[in-house]
Amino acid sequence: MKKPDLIQALAHFRRPGSPVYAGHFTHLPVSVRQPGNYAALLAILNDPSLPPGVREHAAGALGEVGDRRAVPSLLTALDSARLRRGAAVALGRLQASRAAPALKRLAPKCPAARWALGEVTVPHTVADALEDLREGQLRLIPDRLRRLSPSLRKSVEKAVVRRFHQAVAAGGPGEQDRWLITSLQELTPSRVGADLAAALDHTNRRQATLCPSIRNRLLRTISAVCPAAALPALAVTAFRGNSPVHARKALLSASRIAETVSPASLQRAIDSVPRGIRGRLRRHLQILLLGVVLSGCQDLTTSPREFEIPPTPMLADDGLQVSSLAAQGIDPQSIARLAWEIRHGHFEEIHSLVIVRHGHLVFEEYFADDHHIDYQHRLASVTKSVISVVVGTAVQQGFIAGHEQPLHELFPDEIDIFADHPEKRRLLLRHALTMSAGLRWKEGIGGQQGSDSYALDNSFDSMRFALERPIDEAPGEAFAYNDGLTNLLVGAVINSSGLDFEEYAEEHLFGRLGIGNYSWEHQRDGGIRAGGGLHLTNRDLAKIGLLCLQNGVWSGERLLPDDWMELSTRKWIDTHQGHHYGFQWWLQPHAGMPGFLIDSEGGYFGSGYAGQKLFILPEHDLVVASFGSDYELDTDADHAVPHFVLYNILSSLTD
Repeated sequence: MKKPDLIQALAHFRRPGSPVYAGHFTHLPVSVRQPGNYAALLAILNDPSLPPGVREHAAGALGEVGDRRAVPSLLTALDSARLRRGAAVALGRLQASRAAPALKRLAPKCPAARWALGEVTVPHTVADALEDLREGQLRLIPDRLRRLSPSLRKSVEKAVVRRFHQAVAAGGPGEQDRWLITSLQELTPSRVGADLAAALDHTNRRQATLCPSIRNRLLRTISAVCPAAALPALAVTAFRGNSPVHARKALLSASRIAETVSPASLQRAIDSVPRGIRGRLRRHLQILLLGVVLSGCQDLTTSPREFEIPPTPMLADDGLQVSSLAAQGIDPQSIARLAWEIRHGHFEEIHSLVIVRHGHLVFEEYFADDHHIDYQHRLASVTKSVISVVVGTAVQQGFIAGHEQPLHELFPDEIDIFADHPEKRRLLLRHALTMSAGLRWKEGIGGQQGSDSYALDNSFDSMRFALERPIDEAPGEAFAYNDGLTNLLVGAVINSSGLDFEEYAEEHLFGRLGIGNYSWEHQRDGGIRAGGGLHLTNRDLAKIGLLCLQNGVWSGERLLPDDWMELSTRKWIDTHQGHHYGFQWWLQPHAGMPGFLIDSEGGYFGSGYAGQKLFILPEHDLVVASFGSDYELDTDADHAVPHFVLYNILSSLTD
């Protein structure tokens, strides 16, 4: 193929989202992966005038072509955060052993490099794995284990199990051992089953000291590696543990095991459960089989005169304290009535509602049939507010200088855009945060075709697409809602930290808050859908709200600069819709605006299509998170339902 045809094919290639990096570029058209295209693909990779997305795809294609002459150029491409994944995959496909030092340096922060490192160092994997264990480079171990044949695994498996026992004996496993636990999933079940079950039983006596994400990962690992052996330890966690949420997770794992193992294995596992809880486990598994039948026999209708006081939410080792409504200054009868009205169709668009007052979770209820405590709901544009919080962590970590940093400093790969359009050198990070960059943009709701938002999601280089929009207004002068600007915030974090955004957010926000049950939607170029693609549980969304209410401090650790939330909630720009906009947050307007029923000094909220809301009201020391499905309502009504619910909550405050 000629170079222009190759560029067009690479530009329209949609890389699959599979974590198996070897498969990323095998989906390229056969016509692209021909050996005769080597010279043209190499020229595309080395052409800095072409979009990074095209160049990265060319790097991946060179790995499929199989010509090792491309190795020097691929090694150079590893230095670019925008080309790194394609270059690493290609080096892995080429088994370029001289790339091992560079890949090892990148492996802790680049999954593709970790995969490639296993490909290029196969002959030395055993020695390297043992060395990595000694040096604490635990992220590399799972990929190394996957590369080993059964005959070579024994020494590494023994070392992994020995390291795990050391972590347990030291009071862990702790957050630093998360990749060690992932490595356990790669071990031979018959060799480590009993050891893992015994380790879990040992940790049951120290539930409070285990990081929640580590405990959950350990439970999943044991259930996956040796399900029958794990059942006794899970039963102990379920019926003798101190935390209801851990008990629920353990019972769920036990139920899944019961559905997958043979009857004989299940009976042997139940017989090995301690006598005092064996009967309770057996009854639980019997109820599991009958639950569908029994659930249809209950009449849950309650008359308006018999409002049942909501129970105190379930306690979990996730950083959230729980309390009753009354203890935190909220009238229980008022909230009980509100819950009854939502449940009986007065506000049928509300899926779930969570209330946090005075730092305590006081109400948590799920109203839609398929919603529950672990349900991941799409946040829509509340995602933008979460992205703003992630940017704040990058400022706290020193990766980003601050909200006044020029954008051209944060996008070195797009410096040609700023050179060709000098007026764009005036753009600051603050302008992207406040939707006031002045770039021409046609916003679309729900992926509306023909909008710039739709084009952004389907672009092969979303950062360049957003930056190339022409300037219609002076930066900082006018508000214009723009998904592309939120996308640029993601790019600022990637380019300043050198990490994939998902890895960065996990390390510096979600992991710190004990949030592990979430997922991202992705764009055509492989990046996250920053404008609305995060899926979270309602409880975890409330935790992000509480972090903001606590001025960026969580469990005594400062995650955001001490002035970040004050800056985030200033009236930076007038939206000309009756309220102002901060750093991807809407500021609470005055009562009387369409759909807005309350005044709250200093209040702000994240707002997403179809009724997704995160309200933060410092004046009342209150966080309210609600999910909905109001897809038919206009903008005013979209505000009205959750704001009317908020009005009812505020009316129930007693202090």
